[in-house]
Amino acid sequence: MKMTLEISGMMCPRCEKHVQKGLLTLDGVQSVTASHASGTATIETDKQIPEPLLRETIAALGYEYRGIR
Repeated sequence: MKMTLEISGMMCPRCEKHVQKGLLTLDGVQSVTASHASGTATIETDKQIPEPLLRETIAALGYEYRGIR
């Protein structure tokens, strides 16, 4: 399953890596590609990840979760 998350607050490649590392800790997430330029993170999972968990994870990383495209 592939999802694109909208995230505000990423400003550089270092922010992208921070988001990637944080999302990869979630059970079921296989890969993450984050982009500060587009304000998104695309994740590939092998199971459904609850949206509240995604929101909490992004907030804990210091960014604002804006939804799923």
